[in-house]
Formats: sequence, structure tokens, C-alpha cells
Amino acid sequence: MSLIETPPRDRQPVHTEVAELTDDLIVDALLREVDRGGQAFFVHNRVESIDRSAIHLAKILPQLRFAIAHGQMRERALEHVMLEFYEKKYDVLVCTMIVENGLDLPNVNTLIVDRSENLGLAQLYQLRGRVGRSRARAHAYFLVPPRRALTEDAEKRLKIIEAFDDLGAGFKIALKDLEIRGAGNLLGPEQSGFILGLGFDLYVKLLEETIADLKGVPLEEQLEPRLHTDRPAFLPETYVPDDEQKLELYRQLAVARRPERIDELEAELADRFGALPRAARDLLELRRLRILGARGRVSRLSITGGVIELFLDVPLTPKEIHEVLTSTKLPLELLSGREMGARLRTNKDTVLTEARILLEALAACASVRPK
Repeated sequence: MSLIETPPRDRQPVHTEVAELTDDLIVDALLREVDRGGQAFFVHNRVESIDRSAIHLAKILPQLRFAIAHGQMRERALEHVMLEFYEKKYDVLVCTMIVENGLDLPNVNTLIVDRSENLGLAQLYQLRGRVGRSRARAHAYFLVPPRRALTEDAEKRLKIIEAFDDLGAGFKIALKDLEIRGAGNLLGPEQSGFILGLGFDLYVKLLEETIADLKGVPLEEQLEPRLHTDRPAFLPETYVPDDEQKLELYRQLAVARRPERIDELEAELADRFGALPRAARDLLELRRLRILGARGRVSRLSITGGVIELFLDVPLTPKEIHEVLTSTKLPLELLSGREMGARLRTNKDTVLTEARILLEALAACASVRPK
């Protein structure tokens, strides 16, 4: 995925303000725009009352010229109004969401949206994109009824559109919209909410199981071993200072299911933030060990100091024990009891490296073991 983060030359962010609807605010905003030679959109997204809204605006601002545009007008009449507005025969276009897409009018640099709490976040963002298309500083006012409580989601949407007014904020707003509405159903018509109820990781897991079942392919689940360690393993604040980035990296680590994916994340971290500190390297290595442990049917893994202890779900055969000892050349102590296990006493500085050698050998044995 590529993000275009460089705005056009001389483009400025749109000043965005959420406020209660008052005539004084409207008069001040529209007069300021017209006085500097610009034009404005006044979005009133209800056709049945748009004429009354335009009459009220003309009453409080008799010196300005108003035109009306909405989707229920005849095509020729709508085209005529838009052409005259483009030719600056009107100061303000009172319109519905018809102006949401496809308009490039550099002279329009003030936007007022009435009853903005009823619009979706994507709609608000698209509307704001109709202004600020020149070098002039643009203004967007999202108005709500005075003294009226908003729904929780409406309040969230308005706070987001007001907070994210920097250039190139569209991707951030899309992510916030995803948080509010929830992701849709990949296999059905629902566009919001379904995945949110389950969580994305669980949804993907259920999706994989369903696809495997339809194909008649058995889906073998590998449970990762419980891990106990005394090693500090985390992303330090001095290494990844941004909390959102840090949480996203932790999430990517948590859902990784292949050692190769850990290698990719390690390379990505080094590229973005520089050489990994010890705590970050250990974090990635411990995640890699858990993945290898799942492949080797390890149920519990302990790494404390210079001692490695592990226990297996499936006991090793004498032949497999010989193969592990021969391939690793590690001085293992075999543990017996209800579960078969192994212990290795080594140097604290090399304990993770030797744990990986051991777990790779166990995973190799499990991969050729008859099902």
C-alpha cells in the first residue's frame, strides 16, 4: 500500500470548525468569503426544505446572490445553475450533497454544512474536499442544532473531522471511520459492523475454517506454547515513540504465524526506526520461538536466566530423540513424568539462540511424523 502524503504546491489545509447553528456565524462566514472575492457552498441536504433555507439566507444577507441546486431539478436547469455559479453570477450555492463529488471550483473557499450530525464521516470529508482547491485558505463549518444532544457516533464523527484537518488526513479519517462503523462482511452484502462484533483476527480465523471446510481440506490448528521468561521484551519508548505505531506493531507480531514473517517485521523495524535495541530483538525472538514451538508440539516453554525448559504434547520416539541430539549437539537433559520434556543449561547471552536451534529441530521431527 502506498500513501500519497505530498499535497499540491501551495495547497493549504482547510480550517475546520464544528459549531452550533446561528445566524451570526453564517453571516460572518459568508461575508468574509465574498469580501475577499470568493464564493461559498451552503449544504442543506433536504430537498423539501431547501427553498425555505435559501429564502432565510437571502433575508439575513440581502446583499448576496443565492442560487439553489439539488438532484431533483431538471438536468438542463441544474446545468444552467452550475454554469452560472461557475461564472460567478452567484455568491453562494445553496445545495444538497450533489456537490459531494466531481466539482473543482477553485474560487469556492467557504463551506457551511447544515445539520452535519446526520452525515457520515466519509461524506463530511468529501464535502470538505470541495473547498481549499486553490492557494487561498479555505474554511469549513459543520453546524449542528443548538441545545440538542447528539448521538455518540455523531459526536465522534464531528470530533474526528474537526481534529484531522491537516493535508493528507484522508487515510487517518478512513481508519477512524472503520473503528466507528466496524468493517463489513467479506462474504456478504453488509458494509459495516459484522467483523467488529467478532474482532478481525477471529473473523479471519473463522473465514479460513469455512473455506477449508468447503474445500474438504482438514484445517490443523497448532496451539502455541505457554511462555514464561524473565527477559525484558518490548518496544522501548525511545525506539518507537508513537503509541499508535507501537500498538500496530504489537498487533502484527501477535498475528504472525510464520518465522519468515518475524524476519520481515525485523527488517521493517530496522528500516523505519534504526538498529533494534536489545529489548526489541528479544521481543521478536521470543515470538519466533513460540511459532516454532507450535510446530514442534511444545505445550510449555520456559526461558529464565541461562536455563531452557520445555514440555511436549506428543512424546518423542527414541529415533527422534537421537535425531534431535545429533542435529543440535546440545547437552540436553530429558525430563520424564506426565509430559515428556527437556532441559538445557547454557549461557544467558546465548540462551535464545540455542532455544531456537532446539525448537527448529523439534519442528523438523514433527513435520515428518506420521499423522
